[in-house]
Amino acid sequence: MKRPGPKSAPRDRLRYALAGTGLGVWDWDLIAGEVWYSPDAYEMLGYVAEDADGVANFWRHLIHPDDVERALQDQMEMVAGRTTEYHSEYRLRRKDGSWAWVEGTGRVVKRADDGTALRAVGTARDVTDRV
Repeated sequence: MKRPGPKSAPRDRLRYALAGTGLGVWDWDLIAGEVWYSPDAYEMLGYVAEDADGVANFWRHLIHPDDVERALQDQMEMVAGRTTEYHSEYRLRRKDGSWAWVEGTGRVVKRADDGTALRAVGTARDVTDRV
């Protein structure tokens, strides 16, 4: 006899799967210029979503000055379609002022007919202990 699996909505399953992985998720609407970050993405650095209220591209403001050019270049390579995915390691400022090494990954998931990137999604993971 087949046992039924737990009853959960697909959205809940995804949330449960990500819980405890240490991954923060981001979703970037390139047309609107808006980025959504999961609560885990904020928590990884000691922030809460309200800390980003009114700050355009909150994450970008946290990148270490020595890493910002490379991190943004890696991201723009993906947006331009010169790479299929984004992968970069850089430092981000935690709320307490210390620095965390973060591994960012992502990919464009929607492009216009002319190839213009419309939407990208990805993850961020604290790799300070490894670096």
